Amino acid sequence: MSGPKTVTCYICNQTVNKKQTLQTPKGRACRSHEGVEDQAAKSQEKLESEQQKGRERKPRRQHEPEEPITFTPKCCGCRHEGMHAKEWMMRLLVLQEKYELVYGKTFNPFDVEDCQKAYSELKGIVPLFPLTYPLKKKIRLHSFAAHQVGLMLGFIVLCKECCDKHGLDPMPHTKDITFDQLIKASAGFEAFVRPVLQEQAKSEIEQSN
Repeated sequence: MSGPKTVTCYICNQTVNKKQTLQTPKGRACRSHEGVEDQAAKSQEKLESEQQKGRERKPRRQHEPEEPITFTPKCCGCRHEGMHAKEWMMRLLVLQEKYELVYGKTFNPFDVEDCQKAYSELKGIVPLFPLTYPLKKKIRLHSFAAHQVGLMLGFIVLCKECCDKHGLDPMPHTKDITFDQLIKASAGFEAFVRPVLQEQAKSEIEQSN
């Protein structure tokens, strides 16, 4: 069985029972030496003060993610905020109908002022085109995560600018459309689609009033 723990007094260099000493800034010393108790008291006060400051110190700021988590669609190439192309186009058509109802005149897509008034809601939002992934042409995505998601889903979305940059056709299926098909599509749009868009526009106007 081991005996009581001993330490060496830094003043007299004697090996003594630890209980007979006090901790001072310079080391442990016998209680019997002059001034040791005062030094020990100051040392204890300093230690408690440092501990208190440590508790009051604000925690180190954690590293924030590069970008807050959001469900807003973004281009896999440049990260520009956007909207899936079909949804973006339908929104464009609804806004045109709203413009005509609000201003009481035909919307002119070639007039800058008309476009600024009608499409203000879509300012800064671009259409995003889904493309099969991996592509035949190697392109650089904004992150490894985008690459992994593309492999998992089998497609990525790119804005028109990124498609042009990499020489990609965002709408390859439109190449073979004939003039006759356009005429038929236009007639079908006026007969079936536009009335739905007009109703949507009226509903949104009523809700905003």
